[in-house]
Formats: sequence, structure tokens, C-alpha cells
Amino acid sequence: MNAETDITLLAKPGEVFSYSNDGFALLGRIVELASGQPYTDYVHQHILEPLGMTRSLYDGERLLQMGDVTELYSYIDGFDRVEHTPGWWESPCMTSAGFLRSTARDMGKYAELFFGNRPDLLSPESLAAITSPHIVTGGDGRYYGYGMMVQPDFHGRTLVEHGGNIKGVAAYFTMIPAEELVSVVLNNITGGPTGGMTLAGINLALGLPVGEHRVTLPPVTVSDAKVDLMLGTYQSDEGAKIEFVRDEDGSLYAQNPQARLDAKAVGDAKIEVDVNGDPALAYFSDDGPDGFQRVFFGFRILTRVEPKQAEEESATEGAAQEA
Repeated sequence: MNAETDITLLAKPGEVFSYSNDGFALLGRIVELASGQPYTDYVHQHILEPLGMTRSLYDGERLLQMGDVTELYSYIDGFDRVEHTPGWWESPCMTSAGFLRSTARDMGKYAELFFGNRPDLLSPESLAAITSPHIVTGGDGRYYGYGMMVQPDFHGRTLVEHGGNIKGVAAYFTMIPAEELVSVVLNNITGGPTGGMTLAGINLALGLPVGEHRVTLPPVTVSDAKVDLMLGTYQSDEGAKIEFVRDEDGSLYAQNPQARLDAKAVGDAKIEVDVNGDPALAYFSDDGPDGFQRVFFGFRILTRVEPKQAEEESATEGAAQEA
């Protein structure tokens, strides 16, 4: 606990990885201070315009004036139905954390940076730093570079990618730079299997089974006692929450704020969760007599919360939503 900020750190800087939108917002401010320009102006001048990304922009008002712009949709009641939910989110202080609107064609132009074809925009040294493994993420051999996820051995190739989503949209950008191979999927709904769809494109190009996963774990039998150690509610300070539960028939499932998700134990400290068709692995750590204290899920570290605390926070969230 830091007495000055009343914040409990997950670990010392550089020891663990947990994705942070606030961190990317801070990086955007650093760009502004270093360049003397507003962040959006800097990105347009130094990336979008030189690459000819003419359909990529931050300005929401200008977006509405452009033709052939998508409508936004959302899943309702888990993944049971879909509704039209117009209105693009705006958050000026978080612009650098994921508010660029783009197209698959423009993102293909962006990939030129990672193929090393534009040293005038991105130096070889910076490119190497961005796409090199710096810190392990979960327990599946994947790492984080500088702003990109890196898997050094996907069938003998280095896979570089990133994804994200906010209300009404989801995006995933996957590539094998050494072969100038890129797959981009932009969905006008949050919660679909966007990451799996981009990987399917890579698999097809490589002659692999279209449903090949990033990580395939061998089948194992996990005892009920080991599974019990993983059960419970975990959440992050950013608001991400997941609960691992046994059903009345003994089957395992995960519950997040949006939906109940099928799940299965795939190791003594691993659970695979089916997120609307996309497999997502949860890695548990810091085990004790009462269970694991942390889980790495959704590229974030979530810590166990006591049942009473979880109930109080859920009640608070419900009151806030009603307000």
C-alpha cells in the first residue's frame, strides 16, 4: 500500500503484466508533452496521413458526416439477442486508449510499419522494441511487447497482435511480420469472437486448420479439490470482474457482468472459458489454504474478493446504474 495515494500495487514495477487503459491514457499525455502537439494531431501528422489512412479519424462529428459508416449494436441478456445501440462513446482524456475509428483497409496500410517498409516513420530499433517479448502475460508462452502482444512460437512463427473493444465495437489486428501477413477484423458489436476470426485468417493463409487456437493445452483430469481452489469472485480496480462457480450438477461455469459462460478446468491452475465462441484462458496464482488469490484473465490481473465485499460492490454498482 502506498500511503500517499492509498493504492495497493499488484507488484513492483516490471514484475508482472496487467493491461491498463489508464496507462495508455498516460502515454498519450506523454506524447503531447514530448511533441508539443495534441495527441490526435500528432497521430494524424505522423502516422495516418503519411500512410494514406484516409478513413481513420478521432473526430466523432466528422465521422457522422462521412458516408458508409457502420451502425453500432450490443448483445442484450448475455448473448441471447442483439439490439441497435447508436451513439459512439467519447472520452477526451482516454483518447489514446482506444478511440480511433478506422477500416480494415486502412489497418492494412498501418501494417506497413511492422513489415519494416516505412523506416521514415518507424526506425528499425523502435520496431524491434515494439515487437520483442518484454514480459510474460499469462502462462501460455505469450508476452507483451511495447504496445503489442507477442507470441514467439506460433507454429514456428512470431505472432504479433492486439485487440480491444468498447461499447458497440470490437477490433483485432493479428500479423506475422516476417511473412508480411496480416489479418484484421472490425466488428460493430462488442462480445463477438473477434480474436478468433482474425486468427482464422492467419490459419487459412498458413494452411493450418481454420479453428487452430493460439494455445492448445493437452487434455488433463483435474480433481474436484483443485477446482475448488479456483472457485470464487475476482476483480480488478478497473472494474473487470469474473466469478468461477460450480452448478448444482457439479459442472463449472464463469459469470461476468454480461453473461454466464461455459468453462472447464484444463490444469491445476487453469480454466478455459468460452466467451461467445472464443476460448479464453484463466491462469490462477498465489494459492493458499482458502484458494487462489489472483487470476490472470482478459490480459488483466484480478484479485480475489471476499463474498461480503463482492456483494456490497455489486449492490453499489446496481445503485449507480439505476441512478
